[in-house]
Amino acid sequence: MPIVYDVADTKLSIIPFTTDGLGASFGFELLNTGAVRNIRVLENRTQTSAQQYIGTSGAAQGFAFVAANDMGFINYSLWGPTHASSTDFSPFMSYIRVAATPQVEGWDIGVGGQLWSGAGKANGTTYLKADAWAIDAQLQGDVGMPLGVYVAYANADKKGAGDFTNQFNSSETKDKKAWSIVAELGIIPGKTTVSAGYLAGQDRSATGATDNNYKQNATTLGVNYLLTQNVEIQLNHSFLSGNYYDLAANNEQSDGDNLTTLMLFAGF
Repeated sequence: MPIVYDVADTKLSIIPFTTDGLGASFGFELLNTGAVRNIRVLENRTQTSAQQYIGTSGAAQGFAFVAANDMGFINYSLWGPTHASSTDFSPFMSYIRVAATPQVEGWDIGVGGQLWSGAGKANGTTYLKADAWAIDAQLQGDVGMPLGVYVAYANADKKGAGDFTNQFNSSETKDKKAWSIVAELGIIPGKTTVSAGYLAGQDRSATGATDNNYKQNATTLGVNYLLTQNVEIQLNHSFLSGNYYDLAANNEQSDGDNLTTLMLFAGF
């Protein structure tokens, strides 16, 4: 249960958290860029969010220490890549999130950065480290119809010689990185939105990647329709490209170079 203190116009919080898949940023997040796995515009997350592409989701538990007000927030979390005490991990690694969230002439703006760092030991034997960073921004307002634009850049460093394994990137030769942009337009306000996004990524650690075939790009189109309160249906389609998919083993002999997702979502 979170512990919250009001200090002037700022809320100070201590938030214990555990998750099997949302990552270290689960403790506290407000932006819709995919900075945390469950807050994003489109369901095809690794095709539309730079942070999700480099693999910042996953099991995590720890404590988030948060200061937040109308102008922004700071989240400093101590965490380990475990869930519900399924694995011992010590010492804690660090996650830092700083974001500004001002309103300018009717537009809601968010600009921030994220840093994952530190190292620890799982089950007393296996060392892991977190070594990644991201910057992101969003703009939400009205252009006759509701509009949101979301951009991000994320990077997970390669594993250095003799270093611990970076849980976000096992490659020893290249950083894992991506930039992404998504725009969402409310064509029927409060009912229907259409979205388009593009992601350009590089992942030498991907299964089937080679030194010459590791670039992965995605162009994504999406539609959201609100059926009733707290119930929506979403359709996404991603067109995958880049020299990674030039290899038959990563294309027609594998999962192909198109991804379609149809999702019914309900919250209670």
